[in-house]
Amino acid sequence: MSAKYPGGFVTAAAPAGYSVAFDGTGDYLSCTPTAIGSGNFTVECFFYCTANNSYYGCLFDTNGANYATTGSLRLTTGGNNNTLQVATANTALINASSTFTVNAWNHVALVRSSTTLTLY
Repeated sequence: MSAKYPGGFVTAAAPAGYSVAFDGTGDYLSCTPTAIGSGNFTVECFFYCTANNSYYGCLFDTNGANYATTGSLRLTTGGNNNTLQVATANTALINASSTFTVNAWNHVALVRSSTTLTLY
């Protein structure tokens, strides 16, 4: 890791000005589950989905080892319907009403401001 970028994340393959670049094979970032804390935050990324899969593809998860963990927070693709879902444990908090585009770059941001979660 490098101290160059906020959070200290950088990969050798990242283009200049980007903190992380993934090649799509086994890539992920990890931090302790408590790192998100109880304050305001923004989780933001671009993702490129090549198929309308029947599973929930995880974009962000505070406890990747166990989806059913109370207090966890995750952002996933919503299965067959090309939407996004925000959930904790086994409870959906947000089910997006608009769809993302397959075979294109999509931008998503999950923001907590005070006690309000918003998905953009």
